[in-house]
Amino acid sequence: MNGNITKKQKKVALRLVFDDPSLSLEGILADEGVTTEKYAAWLADSDFTRFLGTVSKNAAEAGGARIVASLSEKCRSGETSALKAYFDVLAKLKAHGEDACAADDGIEAVRREIWGDVSSP
Repeated sequence: MNGNITKKQKKVALRLVFDDPSLSLEGILADEGVTTEKYAAWLADSDFTRFLGTVSKNAAEAGGARIVASLSEKCRSGETSALKAYFDVLAKLKAHGEDACAADDGIEAVRREIWGDVSSP
């Protein structure tokens, strides 16, 4: 997956995706001893951009799963606003071709009780 990228490129890519989002690109690069010119050259390297894209995609998918799990828990506790958000998230994931999990039976029953037999709120 990481082709011909260096350890430093890998570390910078991982920090860009997983570090505190309040940190700036310039701050991360400076911490790692990478100039903006060098980073610009990395962005022209298909191995680096492919690795960065893969890490970003995997992190986003994992984040989506955590959001759905969190909303599921809130739905089960009776928060109707979370229930609507849960189905909105599932619909958006499906619209973007993501492999969205189906609503579990308990949440689906609550949704039907509140909104009837419509497919989404």
